[in-house]
Amino acid sequence: MRNLIQNNLKILMLITWLAFFAFVASLILIIRWYNSNLKPVDRQQTQTQSFLVDREITLDELAINLENADLIRDAAAFKWHLRIHNQHEQIKEGVFELSPSFYASEIANRLVSGILADVNVLIPPEVTIKDLEASLTRQGFQRSDIQLALQKQTYANHDLIKNVIPDHADLEGYITPETFAVNQFNAESAQHLIRRALDYFQDQCLTTDVRQALMNQFDGDEDYIHKAVILASIIEKEIGGQAELKQDRDKVAQVFLKRYHQNIRLDSDVTFEYADKITDSDLGLGNPSPYNTRIHKGLPPSPISNVSCNTIKAVAYPAETDFLFFFTGDDCRRASSTSCTFHFNQTLQGHTSDAAIYCSEGCH
Repeated sequence: MRNLIQNNLKILMLITWLAFFAFVASLILIIRWYNSNLKPVDRQQTQTQSFLVDREITLDELAINLENADLIRDAAAFKWHLRIHNQHEQIKEGVFELSPSFYASEIANRLVSGILADVNVLIPPEVTIKDLEASLTRQGFQRSDIQLALQKQTYANHDLIKNVIPDHADLEGYITPETFAVNQFNAESAQHLIRRALDYFQDQCLTTDVRQALMNQFDGDEDYIHKAVILASIIEKEIGGQAELKQDRDKVAQVFLKRYHQNIRLDSDVTFEYADKITDSDLGLGNPSPYNTRIHKGLPPSPISNVSCNTIKAVAYPAETDFLFFFTGDDCRRASSTSCTFHFNQTLQGHTSDAAIYCSEGCH
Protein backbone atom coordinates (compact mmCIF):
# COMPACT_ATOMS: atom_id res chain seq x y z
CA MET A 1 0.00 0.00 0.00
CA ARG A 2 2.82 2.39 0.98
CA ASN A 3 4.51 1.78 -2.40
CA LEU A 4 1.25 2.52 -4.20
CA ILE A 5 0.86 5.82 -2.36
CA GLN A 6 4.47 6.76 -3.11
CA ASN A 7 3.98 5.94 -6.80
CA ASN A 8 0.80 8.02 -6.92
CA LEU A 9 2.62 10.94 -5.29
CA LYS A 10 5.42 10.68 -7.83
CA ILE A 11 2.90 10.67 -10.66
CA LEU A 12 1.09 13.65 -9.13
CA MET A 13 4.39 15.50 -8.73
CA LEU A 14 5.28 14.72 -12.34
CA ILE A 15 1.91 15.94 -13.58
CA THR A 16 2.28 19.10 -11.48
CA TRP A 17 5.72 19.82 -12.86
CA LEU A 18 4.56 19.11 -16.41
CA ALA A 19 1.61 21.46 -15.93
CA PHE A 20 3.89 24.11 -14.47
CA PHE A 21 6.35 23.82 -17.35
CA ALA A 22 3.46 23.89 -19.83
CA PHE A 23 2.10 27.01 -18.14
CA VAL A 24 5.52 28.69 -18.19
CA ALA A 25 6.07 27.69 -21.81
CA SER A 26 2.63 29.01 -22.74
CA LEU A 27 3.26 32.21 -20.83
CA ILE A 28 6.57 32.68 -22.63
CA LEU A 29 4.86 32.10 -25.98
CA ILE A 30 2.09 34.55 -25.11
CA ILE A 31 4.61 37.19 -24.01
CA ARG A 32 6.59 36.66 -27.18
CA TRP A 33 3.41 36.89 -29.27
CA TYR A 34 2.34 40.00 -27.38
CA ASN A 35 5.70 41.76 -27.68
CA SER A 36 6.09 40.74 -31.31
CA ASN A 37 2.69 42.18 -32.22
CA LEU A 38 3.47 45.50 -30.54
CA LYS A 39 6.35 46.08 -32.94
CA PRO A 40 5.93 48.32 -36.00
CA VAL A 41 4.24 46.84 -39.02
CA ASP A 42 7.02 48.21 -41.25
CA ARG A 43 9.92 50.27 -39.90
CA GLN A 44 10.81 51.37 -43.43
CA GLN A 45 7.36 52.79 -44.17
CA THR A 46 7.68 56.16 -42.45
CA GLN A 47 4.96 58.01 -44.37
CA THR A 48 2.00 58.88 -42.16
CA GLN A 49 -1.66 58.49 -42.98
CA SER A 50 -4.76 60.13 -41.54
CA PHE A 51 -6.75 57.93 -39.20
CA LEU A 52 -10.19 58.95 -37.93
CA VAL A 53 -11.47 58.10 -34.44
CA ASP A 54 -15.09 59.13 -34.05
CA ARG A 55 -16.94 59.54 -30.81
CA GLU A 56 -19.03 56.37 -31.10
CA ILE A 57 -16.26 53.92 -31.97
CA THR A 58 -15.83 50.90 -29.69
CA LEU A 59 -12.49 49.54 -28.54
CA ASP A 60 -12.95 46.46 -30.73
CA GLU A 61 -13.76 48.61 -33.79
CA LEU A 62 -10.79 50.87 -33.12
CA ALA A 63 -8.33 47.99 -32.93
CA ILE A 64 -9.76 46.27 -36.01
CA ASN A 65 -9.70 49.51 -38.01
CA LEU A 66 -6.04 50.05 -37.06
CA GLU A 67 -5.17 46.52 -38.10
CA ASN A 68 -7.10 46.84 -41.38
CA ALA A 69 -5.22 50.08 -42.08
CA ASP A 70 -1.91 48.20 -41.59
CA LEU A 71 -0.98 50.48 -38.69
CA ILE A 72 -0.74 47.70 -36.08
CA ARG A 73 0.09 44.02 -36.35
CA ASP A 74 -2.72 42.54 -34.27
CA ALA A 75 -5.98 43.98 -32.90
CA ALA A 76 -6.09 41.68 -29.85
CA ALA A 77 -2.53 42.56 -28.77
CA PHE A 78 -3.29 46.26 -29.14
CA LYS A 79 -6.41 45.96 -26.97
CA TRP A 80 -4.38 44.13 -24.30
CA HIS A 81 -1.82 46.91 -24.37
CA LEU A 82 -4.50 49.58 -23.86
CA ARG A 83 -6.09 47.69 -20.97
CA ILE A 84 -2.78 46.83 -19.27
CA HIS A 85 -1.81 50.52 -19.33
CA ASN A 86 -5.31 51.70 -18.43
CA GLN A 87 -5.61 53.64 -21.69
CA HIS A 88 -8.70 51.95 -23.08
CA GLU A 89 -11.07 54.62 -21.73
CA GLN A 90 -8.84 57.60 -22.54
CA ILE A 91 -8.91 57.51 -26.35
CA LYS A 92 -9.60 60.93 -27.87
CA GLU A 93 -11.75 61.53 -30.93
CA GLY A 94 -10.39 63.25 -33.99
CA VAL A 95 -8.02 62.71 -36.89
CA PHE A 96 -4.53 61.40 -36.14
CA GLU A 97 -1.40 61.15 -38.27
CA LEU A 98 -0.15 57.57 -37.80
CA SER A 99 2.48 55.49 -39.54
CA PRO A 100 3.21 51.76 -39.97
CA SER A 101 6.68 52.59 -38.61
CA PHE A 102 5.24 53.44 -35.17
CA TYR A 103 5.30 50.96 -32.29
CA ALA A 104 1.83 50.12 -31.01
CA SER A 105 2.69 51.89 -27.77
CA GLU A 106 3.43 55.11 -29.71
CA ILE A 107 0.11 54.84 -31.55
CA ALA A 108 -1.67 54.32 -28.24
CA ASN A 109 0.04 57.35 -26.72
CA ARG A 110 -0.97 59.53 -29.67
CA LEU A 111 -4.57 58.40 -29.44
CA VAL A 112 -4.63 59.14 -25.72
CA SER A 113 -2.72 62.41 -25.76
CA GLY A 114 -4.85 63.84 -28.58
CA ILE A 115 -2.02 64.72 -30.99
CA LEU A 116 -4.36 65.59 -33.84
CA ALA A 117 -3.70 66.05 -37.53
CA ASP A 118 -5.28 68.48 -39.97
CA VAL A 119 -7.52 67.03 -42.67
CA ASN A 120 -8.81 69.03 -45.61
CA VAL A 121 -12.59 69.20 -45.84
CA LEU A 122 -14.18 70.38 -49.06
CA ILE A 123 -17.24 72.58 -49.26
CA PRO A 124 -18.16 71.79 -52.87
CA PRO A 125 -19.37 74.40 -55.38
CA GLU A 126 -22.91 74.65 -56.76
CA VAL A 127 -24.53 72.87 -53.81
CA THR A 128 -27.52 73.60 -51.65
CA ILE A 129 -27.49 73.35 -47.87
CA LYS A 130 -29.15 69.94 -48.14
CA ASP A 131 -26.48 68.77 -50.59
CA LEU A 132 -23.76 70.16 -48.32
CA GLU A 133 -25.15 68.29 -45.33
CA ALA A 134 -24.86 65.02 -47.26
CA SER A 135 -21.35 65.87 -48.51
CA LEU A 136 -19.95 66.75 -45.08
CA THR A 137 -21.53 63.62 -43.58
CA ARG A 138 -19.73 61.52 -46.19
CA GLN A 139 -16.48 63.31 -45.32
CA GLY A 140 -16.69 62.27 -41.66
CA PHE A 141 -19.04 64.51 -39.68
CA GLN A 142 -22.07 63.31 -37.78
CA ARG A 143 -25.26 64.37 -39.55
CA SER A 144 -26.73 65.84 -36.35
CA ASP A 145 -23.62 68.00 -35.84
CA ILE A 146 -23.80 69.30 -39.40
CA GLN A 147 -27.51 70.02 -39.14
CA LEU A 148 -26.86 72.17 -36.08
CA ALA A 149 -23.89 73.86 -37.73
CA LEU A 150 -26.01 74.81 -40.74
CA GLN A 151 -28.60 76.62 -38.63
CA LYS A 152 -28.51 80.38 -39.07
CA GLN A 153 -29.13 81.10 -35.36
CA THR A 154 -25.88 79.32 -34.48
CA TYR A 155 -24.07 82.41 -35.78
CA ALA A 156 -26.42 85.09 -34.50
CA ASN A 157 -23.55 87.48 -33.75
CA HIS A 158 -21.87 87.11 -37.13
CA ASP A 159 -21.86 90.28 -39.25
CA LEU A 160 -23.43 88.46 -42.20
CA ILE A 161 -26.35 87.40 -40.04
CA LYS A 162 -26.80 90.77 -38.37
CA ASN A 163 -26.29 93.04 -41.36
CA VAL A 164 -26.50 91.15 -44.66
CA ILE A 165 -28.76 88.10 -44.71
CA PRO A 166 -32.44 89.09 -44.43
CA ASP A 167 -34.39 87.83 -41.43
CA HIS A 168 -36.54 85.55 -43.59
CA ALA A 169 -33.53 83.88 -45.26
CA ASP A 170 -31.27 81.07 -44.10
CA LEU A 171 -27.61 80.38 -44.94
CA GLU A 172 -28.41 79.19 -48.47
CA GLY A 173 -25.91 80.70 -50.89
CA TYR A 174 -23.49 82.09 -48.31
CA ILE A 175 -21.38 79.03 -47.46
CA THR A 176 -18.44 79.59 -49.76
CA PRO A 177 -17.11 76.66 -51.79
CA GLU A 178 -13.60 76.26 -50.44
CA THR A 179 -11.30 73.75 -48.74
CA PHE A 180 -10.73 74.15 -45.01
CA ALA A 181 -8.56 72.16 -42.59
CA VAL A 182 -10.13 70.47 -39.56
CA ASN A 183 -8.68 68.06 -37.00
CA GLN A 184 -11.84 66.72 -35.43
CA PHE A 185 -15.24 65.68 -36.72
CA ASN A 186 -17.43 66.85 -33.84
CA ALA A 187 -20.10 69.50 -33.28
CA GLU A 188 -17.61 72.22 -32.33
CA SER A 189 -15.45 71.53 -35.37
CA ALA A 190 -18.49 71.51 -37.67
CA GLN A 191 -19.56 74.94 -36.44
CA HIS A 192 -16.01 76.23 -36.71
CA LEU A 193 -15.91 75.01 -40.33
CA ILE A 194 -19.13 76.81 -41.31
CA ARG A 195 -18.10 79.95 -39.43
CA ARG A 196 -14.83 80.01 -41.37
CA ALA A 197 -16.77 79.66 -44.64
CA LEU A 198 -18.97 82.60 -43.62
CA ASP A 199 -15.87 84.59 -42.63
CA TYR A 200 -14.32 83.82 -46.00
CA PHE A 201 -17.45 84.98 -47.81
CA GLN A 202 -17.52 88.22 -45.85
CA ASP A 203 -13.80 88.99 -46.09
CA GLN A 204 -12.95 87.73 -49.57
CA CYS A 205 -16.20 87.99 -51.53
CA LEU A 206 -17.67 91.15 -50.02
CA THR A 207 -14.78 93.59 -49.99
CA THR A 208 -15.64 97.28 -49.65
CA ASP A 209 -15.28 97.86 -53.40
CA VAL A 210 -17.43 94.87 -54.27
CA ARG A 211 -20.15 95.94 -51.83
CA GLN A 212 -20.25 99.40 -53.38
CA ALA A 213 -20.40 97.94 -56.91
CA LEU A 214 -23.22 95.58 -55.93
CA MET A 215 -25.16 98.44 -54.36
CA ASN A 216 -24.87 100.31 -57.65
CA GLN A 217 -26.04 97.30 -59.65
CA PHE A 218 -29.19 97.01 -57.53
CA ASP A 219 -29.83 100.74 -57.18
CA GLY A 220 -29.18 100.86 -53.45
CA ASP A 221 -31.88 98.29 -52.62
CA GLU A 222 -31.85 97.42 -48.90
CA ASP A 223 -31.27 93.74 -49.70
CA TYR A 224 -28.84 94.38 -52.55
CA ILE A 225 -26.28 91.82 -51.35
CA HIS A 226 -28.90 89.11 -50.93
CA LYS A 227 -30.25 89.80 -54.41
CA ALA A 228 -26.71 89.65 -55.76
CA VAL A 229 -26.19 86.26 -54.11
CA ILE A 230 -29.45 84.97 -55.62
CA LEU A 231 -28.38 86.09 -59.08
CA ALA A 232 -24.86 84.74 -58.57
CA SER A 233 -26.28 81.34 -57.61
CA ILE A 234 -28.14 81.18 -60.94
CA ILE A 235 -24.96 82.09 -62.81
CA GLU A 236 -23.05 79.46 -60.83
CA LYS A 237 -25.50 76.77 -61.93
CA GLU A 238 -25.54 78.02 -65.53
CA ILE A 239 -21.76 77.58 -65.65
CA GLY A 240 -22.14 74.15 -64.09
CA GLY A 241 -18.46 73.56 -63.38
CA GLN A 242 -17.49 73.85 -67.05
CA ALA A 243 -14.03 75.42 -67.10
CA GLU A 244 -14.57 76.89 -70.58
CA LEU A 245 -17.70 78.73 -69.44
CA LYS A 246 -16.16 80.40 -66.39
CA GLN A 247 -14.39 82.98 -68.53
CA ASP A 248 -17.80 84.27 -69.66
CA ARG A 249 -19.48 84.54 -66.28
CA ASP A 250 -19.29 88.35 -66.45
CA LYS A 251 -21.20 88.25 -69.76
CA VAL A 252 -23.85 85.99 -68.25
CA ALA A 253 -24.11 88.44 -65.36
CA GLN A 254 -24.58 91.29 -67.84
CA VAL A 255 -27.43 89.43 -69.57
CA PHE A 256 -29.28 88.64 -66.35
CA LEU A 257 -28.80 92.13 -64.90
CA LYS A 258 -30.14 93.72 -68.09
CA ARG A 259 -33.19 91.45 -68.14
CA TYR A 260 -33.77 92.05 -64.42
CA HIS A 261 -33.67 95.84 -64.78
CA GLN A 262 -35.88 95.77 -67.87
CA ASN A 263 -38.41 93.55 -66.05
CA ILE A 264 -37.89 90.72 -68.53
CA ARG A 265 -38.04 87.14 -67.31
CA LEU A 266 -34.56 85.74 -66.66
CA ASP A 267 -35.61 82.57 -68.53
CA SER A 268 -32.96 80.46 -66.84
CA ASP A 269 -33.40 76.73 -67.28
CA VAL A 270 -31.46 75.97 -64.10
CA THR A 271 -34.25 77.63 -62.08
CA PHE A 272 -37.01 75.31 -63.29
CA GLU A 273 -34.63 72.38 -62.74
CA TYR A 274 -34.15 73.60 -59.16
CA ALA A 275 -37.93 74.01 -58.81
CA ASP A 276 -38.39 70.39 -59.88
CA LYS A 277 -35.75 69.32 -57.36
CA ILE A 278 -37.29 71.04 -54.32
CA THR A 279 -40.85 70.02 -55.25
CA ASP A 280 -39.76 66.46 -56.09
CA SER A 281 -41.52 66.71 -59.43
CA ASP A 282 -40.83 66.52 -63.14
CA LEU A 283 -42.93 69.45 -64.32
CA GLY A 284 -40.06 71.11 -66.15
CA LEU A 285 -40.80 74.39 -67.89
CA GLY A 286 -44.33 74.47 -66.51
CA ASN A 287 -43.42 74.14 -62.84
CA PRO A 288 -45.43 76.89 -61.09
CA SER A 289 -42.85 77.32 -58.33
CA PRO A 290 -41.78 80.93 -57.73
CA TYR A 291 -38.22 79.69 -58.36
CA ASN A 292 -39.03 79.05 -62.03
CA THR A 293 -37.86 82.13 -63.92
CA ARG A 294 -39.19 80.70 -67.17
CA ILE A 295 -42.62 81.65 -65.80
CA HIS A 296 -42.03 84.35 -63.19
CA LYS A 297 -40.30 87.70 -63.60
CA GLY A 298 -37.67 88.93 -61.18
CA LEU A 299 -35.44 86.85 -58.96
CA PRO A 300 -36.30 83.57 -57.21
CA PRO A 301 -37.12 83.86 -53.48
CA SER A 302 -33.66 82.67 -52.38
CA PRO A 303 -30.32 81.41 -53.76
CA ILE A 304 -30.40 78.04 -55.50
CA SER A 305 -26.82 77.08 -54.61
CA ASN A 306 -23.73 78.40 -52.86
CA VAL A 307 -21.60 80.85 -54.81
CA SER A 308 -17.93 81.58 -55.36
CA CYS A 309 -16.25 84.94 -54.90
CA ASN A 310 -15.54 85.12 -58.63
CA THR A 311 -19.23 84.88 -59.45
CA ILE A 312 -20.14 87.51 -56.87
CA LYS A 313 -17.53 89.76 -58.49
CA ALA A 314 -19.01 89.04 -61.93
CA VAL A 315 -22.34 90.41 -60.68
CA ALA A 316 -20.55 93.43 -59.22
CA TYR A 317 -18.55 94.03 -62.39
CA PRO A 318 -20.49 92.61 -65.36
CA ALA A 319 -19.05 92.69 -68.86
CA GLU A 320 -19.41 95.90 -70.82
CA THR A 321 -21.53 94.15 -73.44
CA ASP A 322 -25.17 94.60 -74.44
CA PHE A 323 -26.48 91.06 -74.81
CA LEU A 324 -30.01 90.02 -73.97
CA PHE A 325 -29.84 86.30 -74.76
CA PHE A 326 -27.44 83.39 -74.36
CA PHE A 327 -27.47 79.61 -74.49
CA THR A 328 -25.06 76.70 -74.39
CA GLY A 329 -24.90 74.57 -77.50
CA ASP A 330 -24.87 70.86 -78.19
CA ASP A 331 -21.11 70.80 -77.58
CA CYS A 332 -21.86 71.17 -73.84
CA ARG A 333 -24.15 68.13 -73.79
CA ARG A 334 -22.06 65.54 -75.62
CA ALA A 335 -19.92 63.33 -73.44
CA SER A 336 -17.27 63.17 -76.16
CA SER A 337 -17.05 66.97 -76.48
CA THR A 338 -13.81 68.66 -75.48
CA SER A 339 -15.23 72.18 -75.51
CA CYS A 340 -18.28 74.03 -74.25
CA THR A 341 -19.36 77.46 -75.42
CA PHE A 342 -21.87 80.17 -74.55
CA HIS A 343 -23.59 81.76 -77.54
CA PHE A 344 -24.62 85.37 -76.87
CA ASN A 345 -26.98 87.58 -78.85
CA GLN A 346 -28.49 91.04 -78.66
CA THR A 347 -31.71 90.15 -80.49
CA LEU A 348 -34.28 87.38 -80.36
CA GLN A 349 -33.86 86.87 -84.11
CA GLY A 350 -30.12 86.27 -83.75
CA HIS A 351 -30.68 84.06 -80.70
CA THR A 352 -33.24 81.91 -82.52
CA SER A 353 -31.06 81.66 -85.62
CA ASP A 354 -27.97 80.57 -83.62
CA ALA A 355 -30.01 78.09 -81.56
CA ALA A 356 -31.18 76.38 -84.74
CA ILE A 357 -27.54 75.92 -85.75
CA TYR A 358 -25.83 75.11 -82.46
CA CYS A 359 -28.53 73.70 -80.21
CA SER A 360 -30.64 70.98 -81.74
CA GLU A 361 -30.43 68.51 -78.84
CA GLY A 362 -31.36 70.30 -75.64
CA CYS A 363 -32.69 73.82 -76.11
CA HIS A 364 -36.15 74.73 -74.83
